[in-house]
Amino acid sequence: MKAVLQYRASPGLQRRIAALDVDTVVVDETDTDAFLRAVHDAEVLLHVLEPVTAAVIDAAPRLRLIQKIGIGVNTIDLDAARRRGIAVCNMPGTNTQAVAEMTLLLMLATLRRVAQLDGLTRAGRGWSIEPGMADDLGELAGRTVGLVGFGGGRAALGADIAGDRCHGNLHQPARRRGLADPLRAVLRNAAARRRALTASAAGGGDGTDH
Repeated sequence: MKAVLQYRASPGLQRRIAALDVDTVVVDETDTDAFLRAVHDAEVLLHVLEPVTAAVIDAAPRLRLIQKIGIGVNTIDLDAARRRGIAVCNMPGTNTQAVAEMTLLLMLATLRRVAQLDGLTRAGRGWSIEPGMADDLGELAGRTVGLVGFGGGRAALGADIAGDRCHGNLHQPARRRGLADPLRAVLRNAAARRRALTASAAGGGDGTDH
């Protein structure tokens, strides 16, 4: 069995793939010609981000499985795969913790003005900031965090911020509802408390990439 991974893999990842029992060809996602040559006799396509179009599926007559390395299958032509009887699989929850940690990182970076202070420090002015900037700095502990979440990322983030002694304000919108109304509801609830912080932690299992 031959598998093709269309991805700009790091040297470490390529070594781990080479150690697998499956014959797996790694093709840089920017090299379309090499990919089409490799996938021509492949039975498995390991899909990351580059769209799997009907043309790609037609170029792989032996293809039996499209395995999404991640969650969202919105970059795969599901109708074309269905017509050919090709199975399409994904990996729900595989990036849940990564999404939660990245969201927490951005929240902390916002509170601490990390990007702005990093630039000032690199310019040699990190210890002479404008006095007014100090008023915008703060800690996450004790604040109200409003989460507009979908899937497991929201739950994982909630567990992370609980360790920072924060007040949780969660709204889980129904999938068929638009985002605007639930978001306004969370903002109103969070804004009722002083110095509230609202974050959006998306991603997790609705078949789309966030």
